Amino acid sequence: MRLEFEDYSFQEQENNVRVTYLTFFFFVIPKEEFTVLGDVSFDGNAILFDRGDEKNAIKKVSLLFSKYKKSLRYKINNNPAILVDRDNPIPLLGLQFLGIVDKGSEMIELKPITNCNMNCVFCSVDEGPDSRKQVDFVVEKDYLVQELKKLLQFKYNHEQNKA
Repeated sequence: MRLEFEDYSFQEQENNVRVTYLTFFFFVIPKEEFTVLGDVSFDGNAILFDRGDEKNAIKKVSLLFSKYKKSLRYKINNNPAILVDRDNPIPLLGLQFLGIVDKGSEMIELKPITNCNMNCVFCSVDEGPDSRKQVDFVVEKDYLVQELKKLLQFKYNHEQNKA
């Protein structure tokens, strides 16, 4: 059986599996954690299982991800990173540095990450690999879209009530 992932890829290391999330983030799962699933191997963005059913495998892999994504790190500066998703639902409205910024105009800003791979001398928010910042944030895209749809529906309803 083969489970493929859109946002994750896997790299076997000596006693660990390095899980890359959206190219720039990673966490590590000890290989032994996968033994409950049987004989497991990794192929790019897929996990291959020698036995079991897909539903059970998805459930167990989801539990492993939930457990270890708490140790998420940003590859460029190795800072800890916090994944904002349905398991860690930090509100996405009301923050200036992350999520959805609506200043009451016709423009809505979406800020899915709080980091940058550049070291611009004019950066006013201290981003980049040489930043003194101690933690980064990344928002799961499906969670961001879900919350954006709620905001857009609210704004639409508000406009309809004005008319």
